[in-house]
Amino acid sequence: AVARDSAGNTATASSVTVLVSNVTASVNPIAHWTLDTADISGSTILDKSGNGNNGTASNIDTTTFFTTGRIGQALKFDGVDDYIQTSSATVKNLSNVTISVWFNNNVTTPQHMVWEGISTANGWGNNVGSEPEIHISLGRNNDGTIQNDYVGVSMGNRGDGTGVNCEVEVPFTDIRRWHHLVGTFSNITTSPSCEMFLDAVSQGTDTGTVEALDTSGYDTSLRIGRSGVASRLFNGILD
Repeated sequence: AVARDSAGNTATASSVTVLVSNVTASVNPIAHWTLDTADISGSTILDKSGNGNNGTASNIDTTTFFTTGRIGQALKFDGVDDYIQTSSATVKNLSNVTISVWFNNNVTTPQHMVWEGISTANGWGNNVGSEPEIHISLGRNNDGTIQNDYVGVSMGNRGDGTGVNCEVEVPFTDIRRWHHLVGTFSNITTSPSCEMFLDAVSQGTDTGTVEALDTSGYDTSLRIGRSGVASRLFNGILD
C-alpha cells in the first residue's frame, strides 16, 4: 500500500488486509417513521416506507414535542400520556420481524418504546398466558416482579419466568445519551428465536414456544411510546 502525507510525499507502507462482509438489507420495510418535522403533518406521523402506515400523535404538546434527534429531528415523550398510535398491524401476519429505534431516555424505570399486542397488556405478558405482545423496552419482568435498570426485547404472553417467551434483557442504567436498540424475532410460527443488539453489539439470543408467541390475539396496531394500557409510557426522546 502507498501512504501519502499532508505535503504529498509518498512511501510504501505495510500491506493491509481488508475484509468486506456483504449484508443484504431489506429495501421494503413495513414502516419507517423518521420522526423528522418534514415528515409530520399536524398530528400525523408519516410513514416513509410507502405502505401508508401513518401514525397519530396523541396528547402531544406541539410546543415541546420536537427536538434535535440522533438523525435529523426527533420527538420528546413526557412519560405521562404522550404516544403515537400507528396504523401498522402487520406484525401479527409475519414470521420474521425486526424492530429498531434510537432512544435517549430520562429514566430507567419500566417503559415501552415500541409495542404491539392485545389492548389489555402492559408489557411482559401475565401469569396465565392471556396477554400476547411484542415490544422493545426499558425494565424487565423477573419471575413476575417488574424491575428497573434493564433494557430488552420481548415477545410472548407470559410473565412468570416459565421460559416460554422469547426475550433478551441486560442491565442498563445510562440516561440522557443516545443508544440504538434492535430486536429481531425469527421463525415465530415454527421455531421462535430472538436476538437483541444494543449499539450494534449483540447482547444475546433466546428461544420461545410457538404457543407463547402466537399473534392471533393481537387487537391493537403498533404503538410508539406506550403499551396497550395507559401506563409505563416512555420518558425521553425517540428517533
